[in-house]
Amino acid sequence: MKRLSGFLMMWMLVAGIAFAAEAPVNDGVFRTYYKSGSILKEANYKFRQLDGVVTEYYENGTRKSVDHYVSGQRDGETRTYYESGIVKSEGEYRANNLSGVFRQYDEGGRLQKEENYKDGILDGDSKTFYPSGILRRQAYYVNAVLSGSAFEYYEDGKMKAQESYKDGVLGNSMKFESAADLMTKPAPVPVPKKKEEAKPAVPAKKAEEVKPAAPLAKPGAEAVKPPDAVKPSEAAAPVEIKN
Repeated sequence: MKRLSGFLMMWMLVAGIAFAAEAPVNDGVFRTYYKSGSILKEANYKFRQLDGVVTEYYENGTRKSVDHYVSGQRDGETRTYYESGIVKSEGEYRANNLSGVFRQYDEGGRLQKEENYKDGILDGDSKTFYPSGILRRQAYYVNAVLSGSAFEYYEDGKMKAQESYKDGVLGNSMKFESAADLMTKPAPVPVPKKKEEAKPAVPAKKAEEVKPAAPLAKPGAEAVKPPDAVKPSEAAAPVEIKN
């Protein structure tokens, strides 16, 4: 039994953490440490439940994370840090669920991502940024599902793409070329047009002869009819001449 206890103590020392119970017998501050003696975690308990600020540390003594608890549940601000001490992420919990705006930063402290949560679920605007701070992409979520319009931008701030989503399914999508792309893009080579063969000329139509128009009657005058031909029976009888 003594050998087993010694073995367990040695294993925990190798892991770099001193032995500590999960929760203190008495309420108050409870701490755990690295093998080096640096503090690893500091937590507050009330009625044997986490209640208050809980802080974790890197071995160099800088903070790793800070959370707030109420009656054993995360409730309040939450923040994580890089080992350099620069903030890595920050947000807020309500009853153990992320709620509201949650931000993430790079090691230079520049904003990388900004999202909205509701009851621990991504809901609302979601934005990512270039290291310069210029907006890179913006989308909208409903219950963790892409919905509505999403926009993507070049680092100069000009539109790169636009997408439309419904229930997480991509609908319409448009892409835009940047000015830099247009400058580096080779100019299109003109394609020579095929020479059309000359078609034979169509002979002109022969002009039609113009017929003289019939004389017009004077206004109000009756048209003169030509004399009818004399029938033989109606011809005058011969006259005898006496000497």
